[in-house]
Amino acid sequence: MKTQRLTMSQALVQHLAALRVEMNDGTIQPYCGGVFTIFGHGNVAGLGEALEAEAAAHGADALRYLQARNEQGMVHAAAAYAKQKRRMQAFACTTSIGPGATNMVTGAAMATVNRLPVLLDVGADFVSSAAPEAGSFRCDNPLMNDIHDMVARSVRSNLQSVLTDCPHREKLGWLEVAHLMGPSILYRYDAHGLYRKICRDTTESQLDSGLVPDIAPEYTRFNGGFFESPEWGSASVQLPWLLYRWYGDDGILAAQLTGGAAGAGAEVQVARSSWALPVFQRLALDAAVATSSVVLPPQQV
Repeated sequence: MKTQRLTMSQALVQHLAALRVEMNDGTIQPYCGGVFTIFGHGNVAGLGEALEAEAAAHGADALRYLQARNEQGMVHAAAAYAKQKRRMQAFACTTSIGPGATNMVTGAAMATVNRLPVLLDVGADFVSSAAPEAGSFRCDNPLMNDIHDMVARSVRSNLQSVLTDCPHREKLGWLEVAHLMGPSILYRYDAHGLYRKICRDTTESQLDSGLVPDIAPEYTRFNGGFFESPEWGSASVQLPWLLYRWYGDDGILAAQLTGGAAGAGAEVQVARSSWALPVFQRLALDAAVATSSVVLPPQQV
């Protein structure tokens, strides 16, 4: 027998397509009538690819899939299909993990109390920016270990090309997270590449006036104190200095402190806050001393 290598999703789809049932009239028919789908980040790359490959390989004889619009509605439709087929055949339903997926529970409850077979598949793929583990933490206190593991999962969930602030509402790159959490993250993960990218985001989002906004990339703009706060935009100065201290990266230090964001931008930002000015001056002086590739105007040191 020839070995066939399949992903879990491919094996599942081929298994469903191969299932047969003997009907009351003696005919043999497919058990699974098809799959209702709502594709998202959690199932399109797995089950979506497998269903598409099944369709390409078998054409009209393939396990069909139908695009649904509502999670609860597709379970109800699958239950209706099973009832019409006198419980001899079933329809499958798949969606990605998300708020709507919980509505499938309601549909499943209705199918269960009426003893109607439905096949439900809810999936999700955990996706995060590439950041290999660089450190770990363990102690004799199980509670502290659990707290650390919880925080580590939260950090990984928020490493999504930017460092998010309130991911339950949106996924924007609020810059204070990057520098406030920076040392903690770098102790645990090698996020050098991600932090260099965030540094470039601050430069590319910089306004003509030199100000660096609170969000980078600036996909949207908030008002009422969420646009020009120095404790956010000062990440344009603090992050390159952090990368120099952590990785010896004088390239990003030179690029940021002489190329724009930290030059005019940070000065505009820190001028709005008396407490931030000494911090900026200290960082600029330290950077100038640390690497000869950075040359700062006298007023900045």
